[in-house]
Amino acid sequence: MKLRIILFLILLSTPTLGQINTEKMRLGLSESGFAGDVNLTYSVTLGNSELTKIGLGPNFIWRIGRNQVFMLSDLDRVYSKDGTIINKAFSHLRYNHEFTDRYIYEFFLQAQYNRTQNLSHCYLVGTGIRIIPFRREAFMVAIGITGMYEDEELSSGETSRIARGSSYIFVKANREDLISFINTIYVQPALDNWEDFRVLDEAELSVWITKNLALTTALSYNYDSEPPEGIKHYDLELKNGLKFSFSI
Repeated sequence: MKLRIILFLILLSTPTLGQINTEKMRLGLSESGFAGDVNLTYSVTLGNSELTKIGLGPNFIWRIGRNQVFMLSDLDRVYSKDGTIINKAFSHLRYNHEFTDRYIYEFFLQAQYNRTQNLSHCYLVGTGIRIIPFRREAFMVAIGITGMYEDEELSSGETSRIARGSSYIFVKANREDLISFINTIYVQPALDNWEDFRVLDEAELSVWITKNLALTTALSYNYDSEPPEGIKHYDLELKNGLKFSFSI
């Protein structure tokens, strides 16, 4: 019950299926301080449906020495003739401690809902290690090996409490402040049933207009081997938007 209350407060403080790409929003902060970025997306659909969709994603990081805490959030709001619909939202809170430059301890909490996937809520807590086998100024690779406990409820009232693995590989390439490309692949199998698994592959390209402002394009593919009844196994989404970043 305490875990649910904590996660619910996180969800309220910053708008949010346990499968979320936090890597694309992980902010690089090598020295003590505070930084953040805000992603804004906008799209209009006309014809069979008339919809206006606005996405907002504020992200913040605080670092002291080898310890850092960051909060990631995302909210998609859809406006239609019948009224306003909030499709999905999540909030993710993560703590990192760097044992060395290559080995990093991670602990995280997350709260989420997604009406398009009939997800009433999903709360999870997890921990693990992040390994950076290769890092240069213009290119890096990171591997995450973590486990998590997931508490999920569907719109139908069906509930699920399950332990999952959550491993990922993250690749980032950038050219100074001109352009950056990242790709992340997550694999999340149920620990008691390996046929129940989820996969997320997401790529994002950012072209920097100024030091703090960039145009972004992101393509994501989300696969669930055992989705809720009436929901397809996969989702494919393309997003275009703007990203504003800052540091203090």
